Amino acid sequence: MDINKMKVFLSVAELGSLSKAAERFGYTQAGVAYIINKMEDELKIQLIERKYNGVSLTVAGRSLLAEFQRMVNAYDGFEAAVFARRLESKSALHVASIESAAKRWLGRAVLKVREMYPDVFIDIIIADSYEIKRGIENGSYDIGVIEDVVPVDSLAWRKLEDDPYFAVMSKAKNCDAPCRLKDLDGPVFFVGEYGEDRTSLHAIRKEGLGGRIASDRIGTELILLACGSGYGVSMISALQYLNANAELPSKAVPKLVKMEEGVQRTIGLIANKENGTNPLYRDFADTCIDVAHKDILWHQIKESLILEPKSASW
Repeated sequence: MDINKMKVFLSVAELGSLSKAAERFGYTQAGVAYIINKMEDELKIQLIERKYNGVSLTVAGRSLLAEFQRMVNAYDGFEAAVFARRLESKSALHVASIESAAKRWLGRAVLKVREMYPDVFIDIIIADSYEIKRGIENGSYDIGVIEDVVPVDSLAWRKLEDDPYFAVMSKAKNCDAPCRLKDLDGPVFFVGEYGEDRTSLHAIRKEGLGGRIASDRIGTELILLACGSGYGVSMISALQYLNANAELPSKAVPKLVKMEEGVQRTIGLIANKENGTNPLYRDFADTCIDVAHKDILWHQIKESLILEPKSASW
């Protein structure tokens, strides 16, 4: 049984709602329902009952609740123990990051930091913002790079960059920059992959367009292809676009229009407060911020009003 499925089930039990659990993890409600259904299929037991005002646990679900919590606690304790053993030599830095920031900025930052600290081993783990925050809190990770998650009091947070969004749509759709959220009136709204993009999902729900969200999340390249082919609309950030590097068939090249002011995600670095003054942690954060500030191509893209991906000859 996947430990992450157990964590989702525990959140559903705690919150009494699939949608609230989905918001916590940055999933769609359909995604959470799929996870619970898979658990029930694997266990051959019904765990929840759906009601008009939320969900409740079945008798079987309630009887297994404590056991699921025990296994999750044991797993988190194991991760913390492994982390503690790694740090015994005081020569390791464990960084967890959302994928887009890791792909574009962290590789270059690590090379610069290793020049300053040649004896320090630095690893980068790709995770979603919610799991990164939990990992920082329980000591599994030293530094996290997250998207728009408000840290708790025990965490130190530093802003990395604001990453603005672009509306993604068919070229046939008439929309000038800046595009407003209410202009995203396609047949369906595609949301990016789990853990990478929570802000666009929250923005669409706040605008009252949540009923049109696609049940399955897809990668940036597929978003560009689907929207360019007229199947729906979406939003991707400047950093996500830069990482995509997709070459699309000429008939499926979408139009990307800068969203209205304020429709953006804030990417930041977090660490436990007691680690925030550690020179290694501070230098790593400073280096990440410097690399992002000097990313000329990303800054050019984020200031653009209209973007057009590359087209292939096929």
